[in-house]
Amino acid sequence: MKTIGLIGGMSWESTITYYQVLNETIKQALGGLHSAKCILYSVDFEEIEKCQANGDWNRSAEILSDAAQSLEKAGADYIVICTNTMHKENRGIHVVIPNEDQVELVNDIIYNELCLGVISNESKQQYLDIIGDLVKSGVQGVILGCTEIGLLVKQDDTDIPLFDTTLIHAKNAALISIDGA
Repeated sequence: MKTIGLIGGMSWESTITYYQVLNETIKQALGGLHSAKCILYSVDFEEIEKCQANGDWNRSAEILSDAAQSLEKAGADYIVICTNTMHKENRGIHVVIPNEDQVELVNDIIYNELCLGVISNESKQQYLDIIGDLVKSGVQGVILGCTEIGLLVKQDDTDIPLFDTTLIHAKNAALISIDGA
């Protein structure tokens, strides 16, 4: 099994989900008492969030690069960034986003609740209302595009397919450690 290097802390609440899913996936795939071989480097989210707010992606890249190099020196075979925002990839998916007020609400709940470990039924309902509006506009599936959103909204909460990128990313990271793909 390969050793996974985890760059976490963005936020630490979602890093817990990564650690849990990695280990559950390894256990399910290999059975017995198997668990993921991983090394965690947790950054200070306050520093990263300031870079994000200021559009200073170069400084963010420096911080993450330093973390990755530390993980590599510690023996990681490959690196996983335990967050969505720091991945800047375009994969040809037509994306429909909530309206401006809804985006503001989503961000407010993420930064002022979820990143602080606060999970409320009121916020969950607000997210479900936004998802309902997206369904009315014709979307066929909803990407939970921030690492923390899956802490609040689950597939059981709605009939539309939800794609929790945290779960997808962590599960695939675990499978790569076994398969070497």
